[in-house]
Amino acid sequence: MKKIIFLCFLFCSTSAFAQQDDKGFYTRFDTGLSFGVEKNVDRGRVFKTGFGQRVNDFMRFELTANFFHNHLHGKSQEYRVTGKMTSRSITGNVVLDLPVFEKVVPFVFGGLGGSINRLNHVEVDDNKFNRTRKFGLVWQAGAGLGIKIHPHFMIDLTYDYTNFGKFKISPSSAETYSHKIRVQQGLIGIRYLFDE
Repeated sequence: MKKIIFLCFLFCSTSAFAQQDDKGFYTRFDTGLSFGVEKNVDRGRVFKTGFGQRVNDFMRFELTANFFHNHLHGKSQEYRVTGKMTSRSITGNVVLDLPVFEKVVPFVFGGLGGSINRLNHVEVDDNKFNRTRKFGLVWQAGAGLGIKIHPHFMIDLTYDYTNFGKFKISPSSAETYSHKIRVQQGLIGIRYLFDE
């Protein structure tokens, strides 16, 4: 419920901002699947929303809120690990468009941000942890295609590689278990262009 309220608030606030000066301004929503780079990170879900500003035909700037949910299962380092992990992050991206076609625009992007990474109901060998939380630095890079279906709407097909940082747990007083959160994401999204 909190996610839904946050998404509605972000969309309404960006719409209000766009009405003041809508030149090159757009808002977006994406969803898709994530696949862990590490073998014990199962397939998960991703949701993104945010807004951006087109500088010219070749460059855009974006600010997005990202919600990521995956399961841990299997061996990591010398430990047997199970549980759930979630990450909520805010990232700023630079997007480079390649407008070589009229209706289909390839693009590449990269960005930085911060995240709150949570582990819930985690077992490391026989040690149980209800919840842990860690702030991390996020960086991401990717590429995709923007398909124009209407003067105000574009469909985005995106591949995204994201590094959410790492978390650490101490199963015993003498040992520390750490795990990176690196995922590959396949996303489909819609972009609303205010000024077209």
